[in-house]
Amino acid sequence: MGWRSVRFGAKAPNISPVNEGEIEWIARQVSLAATLVERYAPTQQNSPPGTDQKPIATNSFGQGHAHPLPTLEDIDRLCSTWAADKNSQLDTNALINAVGVVFGEHLTAQADLRWVIATDKQGTELAVFNETRGITLYPQNLVTKRVVSREIPFAVELFDATTKEITQIRAR
Repeated sequence: MGWRSVRFGAKAPNISPVNEGEIEWIARQVSLAATLVERYAPTQQNSPPGTDQKPIATNSFGQGHAHPLPTLEDIDRLCSTWAADKNSQLDTNALINAVGVVFGEHLTAQADLRWVIATDKQGTELAVFNETRGITLYPQNLVTKRVVSREIPFAVELFDATTKEITQIRAR
């Protein structure tokens, strides 16, 4: 599947906590994603029961979301709608940032990771991290690869594969 934007075994990046400005930026991206879902890919009223995840009410910093965190299914619908619209006015970078942060929020909520700033020879980037096993994931990088290549929909499948791999790593 080629999901990895993980650096195992390589020299570990320098990890720094996110600051208040970065926390606010993450919150703004979640709000933007929720707005984009509402505008471009609203939930279908007649979806089969159990197809959408329960919304996550608080972010990874214990703060309430201004908007409910879009589900992975919401993200797949949004990206599919965007990809199908050849005349979309939606900025690709804005989509990638918002979707990447939502993907990262799902990882922090369900895979025991936390937001950090990771710095290595390739640069400095927002990442999610678990120190116990040295897991560093770059959600926006994961999303960028799929959006640019139009490998859409991807969020549900990528999340499942990523969390499965994390579980396997932790079991070692």
